Amino acid sequence: MTRQAATKHLALLKAANLVAIRWHWRQNLHYLNPVPLHEIYDRWIAKYEVPHLQALSNLKTDLEQQKDNIMNAPELVYKMYIRSTPEKTWEAITDPKFTRQ
Repeated sequence: MTRQAATKHLALLKAANLVAIRWHWRQNLHYLNPVPLHEIYDRWIAKYEVPHLQALSNLKTDLEQQKDNIMNAPELVYKMYIRSTPEKTWEAITDPKFTRQ
């Protein structure tokens, strides 16, 4: 990153009040100002996130406490994205023609 690009980026962060600048002799010291980020989190994210995270945590705890549902850790994990509707994907996963493969 060039010096000019860094200076421009710091100016934008300062304008957004995300960075606090202190002068120390001939140096500019830049410090992260987490207050605006925390305010955004409190206002917009927290009220939607907390119930979902609590529900997932409760589900995990309940399922892990059941003795008959204990699984060994998978040896291999694969991730694939399929462009399809959930109904067609579920049908393909549960169809014996595909599951035999």
